[in-house]
Amino acid sequence: MKAFSATAVGITLLLAGQVSDLILPMETALSSDIVEAPVRTPASQNEIIQGYVSDDISIPSVLPVDLSPEELTGVVQKYCVVCHNDVMLTGNLTLSEFDVGSATVKPVIAEKMIVKLRAGMMPIPGAPRPSPDTLLALVETLETIIDDAAAEDPNPGSRTFQRLNRAEYAQSIKDLLDLDIDAGDYLPLDTKSANFDNIADVQMLSPTLLGGYLSAAGEISRLAVGDP
Repeated sequence: MKAFSATAVGITLLLAGQVSDLILPMETALSSDIVEAPVRTPASQNEIIQGYVSDDISIPSVLPVDLSPEELTGVVQKYCVVCHNDVMLTGNLTLSEFDVGSATVKPVIAEKMIVKLRAGMMPIPGAPRPSPDTLLALVETLETIIDDAAAEDPNPGSRTFQRLNRAEYAQSIKDLLDLDIDAGDYLPLDTKSANFDNIADVQMLSPTLLGGYLSAAGEISRLAVGDP
């Protein structure tokens, strides 16, 4: 019985050794094939993205170039004045005497140029056009000149004269004199714009309306303080 047990144990150890010999090389082979994934840093990710974009999509990169206003004026004269001149007046616009360095002299024209250039609408398709970096330099220079001039001398513009409409006049009398009046008894109908009756552009002060205000002031003041 002991001899059988010793034999069984020996066979078991032998088989275990053979199995381990079979398994260990396989594990070693598998472990040697395992490749550790590299850590993606922001720099490497940018390189991958740039390589993908440049190889597959072919999106051209546009970098601004350093061109003086005088050089950019030459660009305008070469590519823009062909259509926008004193004779053709394409788009009712002439750039024959336009100077990029003095864009603030003609700010309306400069703003029109900025809008068209930013939208990529000028020069028109099929017409000769400068390189993309030159166009970028032109529009950025115009924007800088216009914005700097506006920052140095802000001009918010003038405000259109605005009078009180009927509702506002009645509420003002209520606040000042604590009287409830019907402004329609004194003032004509208010002119409306886009269905609003408090738009200054259409609130003209005509002689008739001024007479109505004066008449209202006389009667309302007597209501407030009495008539001796």
